[in-house]
Amino acid sequence: MFEQTLSVDGSPVGLDFPKSMSAAVDLWFAVADAQKVEDNTKVFSKLAAASVGIGIDRSNEAVAGLPEYDISSGDFIAYGNQVIDWMGAHGVKYMKLLNLGSAYLAWASSELMAEEEIVQMEDFTEATEDRLTG
Repeated sequence: MFEQTLSVDGSPVGLDFPKSMSAAVDLWFAVADAQKVEDNTKVFSKLAAASVGIGIDRSNEAVAGLPEYDISSGDFIAYGNQVIDWMGAHGVKYMKLLNLGSAYLAWASSELMAEEEIVQMEDFTEATEDRLTG
């Protein structure tokens, strides 16, 4: 379980690895793509918020109305916007959400795969991109 909590309407709410491995993998790729862009602050903030949305402990009643990520859409930016708006309406400051989301993304990435697996995945991704563009 992720060590930090988020205060939503005054209630501490925990985060853990997302229930959907597919969503976690898709988010990991979205973050990797965002890191390739020079000015990625706006995109990265939405991805950080989306990560909180997919990792938050939904058994806590404080987040009962938080929108859920639609895995069929693949749109983490739109989902991040929904999370930002919902959290803001429930007492969560934007910078708190961004900082927690950033820390959570780093933690979830380390939980997703070991470092050597990440290197293999990067090699696979680069080889695939070379085949598609070459």
